[in-house]
Amino acid sequence: MGHRNSSLHVQRAKTGQQNQLLSSFAVTRDSTTVKAELNVVALTARKNISLNFLDSLVTTLHGIADDSKGIREMTCNRTKGTYLLTECLSQYSHEKLVQDLKLSNGFSILCDKATDITMNKVFCVIVRFLNANNEPTTRFYSLIPVEEGHATGLFASLEGTLKKDELPWDKVVGYASDGENLMQGANNSLLTRIKEAAPNLFVLKCYCHTFHLVAEHASKVLSKTADQLIHDIYNYFKMSPNRQKSYAEFQKFVDVDTHRILKHSNGFQLHRLVTEVERVVKILCQNFRKPIQNLTDINVDDESWWLPLNKVYPGILAEESMKLMLPHERESFQRRCRDWCREAVRQILQRIDLSDPVLKALKDVNHVKILDASADVKSGSVLARGFPRISSSKVQTIDRQWRSVLIDDNVKKGGWESKPIVEFWQGMSRLPEYEDVAIFMLQMTALPQSTAEVERTFSKLNANKTKLRNSLAVQTLEAIIKTAETFPSQVDVNARLAHLHSNARKRYMEKYTEQEQTEDFQ
Repeated sequence: MGHRNSSLHVQRAKTGQQNQLLSSFAVTRDSTTVKAELNVVALTARKNISLNFLDSLVTTLHGIADDSKGIREMTCNRTKGTYLLTECLSQYSHEKLVQDLKLSNGFSILCDKATDITMNKVFCVIVRFLNANNEPTTRFYSLIPVEEGHATGLFASLEGTLKKDELPWDKVVGYASDGENLMQGANNSLLTRIKEAAPNLFVLKCYCHTFHLVAEHASKVLSKTADQLIHDIYNYFKMSPNRQKSYAEFQKFVDVDTHRILKHSNGFQLHRLVTEVERVVKILCQNFRKPIQNLTDINVDDESWWLPLNKVYPGILAEESMKLMLPHERESFQRRCRDWCREAVRQILQRIDLSDPVLKALKDVNHVKILDASADVKSGSVLARGFPRISSSKVQTIDRQWRSVLIDDNVKKGGWESKPIVEFWQGMSRLPEYEDVAIFMLQMTALPQSTAEVERTFSKLNANKTKLRNSLAVQTLEAIIKTAETFPSQVDVNARLAHLHSNARKRYMEKYTEQEQTEDFQ
């Protein structure tokens, strides 16, 4: 109280009140300086480097590159770097993405939730769409703090983010997530609420998760000893560099390829789904039962179709090992092999409907089917009707052009056999007679195929929010991921980036001035 009433403090307070904001003296930054500042900030985002490093980095650059005007005049500490990251680079990235989404014919949402190292829950949203060059594109959209972890709360957060960007639900054509009840349950889930806002949505349960669950359920019929052994081996080595070194030396000693011990866990192409699943089911079935004709009629519990126990196929190496077993051990082992195959087939057929006409028609998105005349003439109409949010009012046009391309000899002689699917349909989109069906098929290739991109985003999150950087805000984490994705190399400054840089710099200087004034008053 004594200092507060002193003449010196009163005089300084009056002077502080008369001071103009530091930002009022701001001058236009040289473009090379702007470029230098944005590039060092983008570098920290790309390489998962703490923003605290900016102080040392800029000081070092001043000392070794003082002949460059841009670097000599550059100023960028942690606080300013955060402003440039969140209010310039990240904002530019988001504006550009939203513009692309608005210009697209629709986009799919891939999402999941996770808990970071500080036990804060976040909701990650990825979008997949066909960009202006007719290329399927997957981009990080938003990282949303989760305050209410139920379906209503997640939907409100997602809807609020879309509304903020003026992206209507009419633009949403697909949805993908894991198969847990919160995300895709039949009642009171995020999916049920999204379907109310966007009917006739293409919905995908991540097939990576699906087959993980298939393997998990099938493994339950095996002895728990094997599963526990896998856990124990991984846990034995994971926290001991000395044990890992000894393991590597042992592999070198016995002259085998050096392998890492991986924790047990699990580009997928959607048009291959039915074909590959059918192949897997047939392989599993031939291990324990008689030949089958129709996969949809399989009853794995019908013993009349089972092979004799001694005919169950466990694999060549397993057969060699079985020669060393006693008769009752061989019988027990083969019974477990049969039960594993049965349960795997059961789980696959429960989770993937191989009779779904839309999934079956997706096989014909592959242009090789057209070139070798094996594509179904009905696939065009099946897909167009199966994806009304994509085909819109062009169902008849798409079907007509599909039927035409099937019999076009010029297309079959065009040398497309070795070209990727997307490149083929991009070529067809440049022909007026096939433009609509080609764009439609390209949109098929842009549908979500798994939620792997969401998992990769969580990996980026964990690479940044560590024990040493556990105070990073969700907004900063989101900015880091967006910046790293949009600027994988050098940042080239354009008019919009320069404008955002100027605004972010002014905001930083205003904040800095406020802090100085607060310190003076105190």
